[in-house]
Amino acid sequence: MRLFFCNEFDRCSAEDQSPSSARIGGSVERLPYDAANRVVVIRCGNNNQLATYIYGDLNERLIADEGGVRTYYVAEGGATIAEYTESGDSIFPAWSKSYVYLGGRLLATLTPNNFDGESTQFHHPDRLGTRIVTNPANGTFFEQQTLPFGTALNESPPTGAITGETNRRFTSYDRSPTTKLDYAVNRHYDPQQGRFTQVDPIGMSSVSLASPQTLNLYAYCANDPINHTDPSGLGFFSKLWHGIKKIITSKWFQIALAVAIILIAHYYPNSIFGALGGGSHVGGAAPLAHGAGAGLSGATAGLAAGAAAGAAAATAPTYWIAAAWIGTGAAASSGIATAVSLGLAGALAAGQIAAAIQEPKIRGRSTDEQREQFKKAYEDLRDRILNRADCAKLFGGAAKALNRLARANITLFSKRPFLVRGKEFITPTRVVGNNNLQINTYGGLFAGYDNPALAIGHELGHLLKIYGKDEWDGGNAAMSARNTARVVNACFK
Repeated sequence: MRLFFCNEFDRCSAEDQSPSSARIGGSVERLPYDAANRVVVIRCGNNNQLATYIYGDLNERLIADEGGVRTYYVAEGGATIAEYTESGDSIFPAWSKSYVYLGGRLLATLTPNNFDGESTQFHHPDRLGTRIVTNPANGTFFEQQTLPFGTALNESPPTGAITGETNRRFTSYDRSPTTKLDYAVNRHYDPQQGRFTQVDPIGMSSVSLASPQTLNLYAYCANDPINHTDPSGLGFFSKLWHGIKKIITSKWFQIALAVAIILIAHYYPNSIFGALGGGSHVGGAAPLAHGAGAGLSGATAGLAAGAAAGAAAATAPTYWIAAAWIGTGAAASSGIATAVSLGLAGALAAGQIAAAIQEPKIRGRSTDEQREQFKKAYEDLRDRILNRADCAKLFGGAAKALNRLARANITLFSKRPFLVRGKEFITPTRVVGNNNLQINTYGGLFAGYDNPALAIGHELGHLLKIYGKDEWDGGNAAMSARNTARVVNACFK
């Protein structure tokens, strides 16, 4: 008996130019791979094709064609739950088997039965896979015996048992009745050789010098099949890496980690960032990334945006503005601690500030210069809402104010200023409907002030309906003046 395996760097046949695996009994199988290092064709020694396989983007097997029978696999949660087959010229796959699981363990299989509709077999495992299979319909059972590496032992059945076997024989692998290879999701496994037909998918990253057995990238469970199993075809360190990667790339882990770092950085800044110049004090102001996380919405999104802004602040070029720490009066001052602490401030602010910090939606006819002048006034008001607690309070909170301002349809119109007692005034801005803010592009005074941001703030109050009994101030100079004075006192003094 000759037992060997040749990988892609040691061609077994100059004619076929594909890896080969010698089988017990003298037969040879050739295993060509695709660019993703997956077995796509299996040929016997005389080059006759035994099987072909088609995979999905996550290495899950979609279609297998063995002996002229095509099998289509339906999977959920990484496990096959049903199989459909067709053969010959048929174009209509027929259901052939379903799998029932209890947690991660195979509990039973269902197959078609011409008499009763379907037949059920229950799988009873030991440490290495399905050991006994029972049929409750007729009370029969059979036993599957294997050596530690999965080699089948076809011994005489025990007393009362029948002879039989299933495709689920060794651990959770699916054994092909044609090729006798096990499908292990990310690789194929040869139970006669006791190793995989491909190297570990992460290559040398799966190796640990502290565990010399891992140096063999084809080894199954570091050559310890009694104490370990490998359900996905990934070596121990490969599985560990994939597990860690799955955890650290989940959004909930990132949010939790960001919040933890933020809290530690704020309450214990010197313990982490003291060497880097960070610190905190009461009564300061925490910076908030201008434009960080734009496009997110809701409280959860605000938390994520704030955390992301904090994590990126120390490395990314960002335009900073000061923001009051709403509800606590405490904030961070400088260094990385300041950058990290802004995430919590942004989240506590309400969750939608990041979503609201965006370019205004401007309509109407206007020159580029007029648009730029308006944008400056728009940003001036926005910064005042963020910087001044009284200003944010007037409009019901910074998040509410900025979100409403960002959603407004703004139309720029042109009308010459008018004179009142020799003083020049901007033609009053106005709100039309529930979401249309119209602003005059001419310069001048508004209620005696020369800051055009005040006009936008006055109309924002109308959009948010903060003026109460003075809400309808159109044409009423005294009422309009009272409303404007509220904005001036809160935001412009």
